[in-house]
Amino acid sequence: MAMAALGRVTVARPVQQMETAASLPGRSSVSDVSMRKFSSRGRCTVQTRWPSEPRPGSAQACLGRDSADGDALVAEFIRHVESTQQAWPLEGRRPTHLMPPSTVVKTLMEALMRNDWPEDDSGIRTAFAFAMPPAANEMLVSDVGKANRSARAWYATEKYVNVSEFGDVIRESTYSPMLDFVSWEMGSPLTFHGPSDKRAVQAVKTISQSGVSSVYTFCLEKVVNGVYKGCWMIVGVRVGDYANV
Repeated sequence: MAMAALGRVTVARPVQQMETAASLPGRSSVSDVSMRKFSSRGRCTVQTRWPSEPRPGSAQACLGRDSADGDALVAEFIRHVESTQQAWPLEGRRPTHLMPPSTVVKTLMEALMRNDWPEDDSGIRTAFAFAMPPAANEMLVSDVGKANRSARAWYATEKYVNVSEFGDVIRESTYSPMLDFVSWEMGSPLTFHGPSDKRAVQAVKTISQSGVSSVYTFCLEKVVNGVYKGCWMIVGVRVGDYANV
């Protein structure tokens, strides 16, 4: 399990493999998740039984099940995980409107810190899943999971790449400290800007295996329409701290 103290995360041992509650972007199928009720002390015990991902375009994929009650329950569960600084599972994470931008950043940092667990480049694939696709506001359920899907690279200039090219970008010297680091911490409070708070920035600090520290700033935007409606996604990562300026 990854342990957190004062906003800093170090690797102790791999966390248990488990999928996120959201089976498709912006939707949750909480009827597929068995959760015990939260106690008066704010503690909870969670039991999971994760089904196979719904077939894209199916009624379950498009509509979810018990969406209103389910969204409320999962949102409460997310708040509990965040407030207690528990580690999120690394496998199978995808954008969901239930994830606030700070959780998106934590998700990527935890995955990239163990890039090759449980499989080679699992962390890079998670980062790619949260990268903003082209015409995100017009995407349909049938567009999710296409083999030729592209997403925005981390560069300051707008450039869309496939998952293999995305991995090449992160391995460049500019971003390579974001892979397989030994610890990380938030470098700034989450800062919203732009109209209707649809944009946010969050600085992070990594420590490499040789003890070298690096600072990066995640730039996020909230999708307003389409299958990713309500999801916070990454539109770039800048070298340095741009959140405290």
